[in-house]
Amino acid sequence: MSNSNPTPYEVLYRETVWPSLFALLPAILLAPAVGLVITPFTDYVVATLVGSSVFVLALVVVLSLAPKIVVMQSDRKIFLQVNSANIEASHISSVQVIAKGEARAERGPKLDARSFRVFQPSVSEMLKVNLSDERDSTPYWLVSTRNPVALKAALKK
Repeated sequence: MSNSNPTPYEVLYRETVWPSLFALLPAILLAPAVGLVITPFTDYVVATLVGSSVFVLALVVVLSLAPKIVVMQSDRKIFLQVNSANIEASHISSVQVIAKGEARAERGPKLDARSFRVFQPSVSEMLKVNLSDERDSTPYWLVSTRNPVALKAALKK
C-alpha cells in the first residue's frame, strides 16, 4: 500500500499583498453612485441596500484578487509560489529588490513582455526574480511585495 499523503512542507515566508486603503476608494464610491442611480426607480431603502450590496461585492472581489506569495521548503527544495504559479528555487539565478524609485521603470520601459508579473498597483516595492531554466522562455518574475528584503532572504535559505 502506497502512502498517499503529500510531502510535508515548511512555510518560510507568506504574504498576502493587500491593496492600500486609497486603492479601495473606487469600491467605496460605488455604494453612493449605485444608490443614486437606482433611487429614481425605487425607494430609498432598496437603493441603499443595493448600493451597499454592490460595495460589499466589489470589496470581496478586490480583496480576493490580492496577490498571495509563499516560499516553502519541501525535501530540502525551496519553492516560490505566487498565486497559482510556482517555481523551484534551483531555477532562480538571482533575486533583486526593486526600490520605490525604480518600480515605475521596471513596470514600464524596462519590462520584458515574456516576464511573469503580478502587480498590486498600490504597492511600489517589488522583487525581480531572474530565472536560469533553459526550458522556460520566461526571463524573470516581477512581483509586488510589501517586504522585498524578507522575501529575498527566504529565497536564499
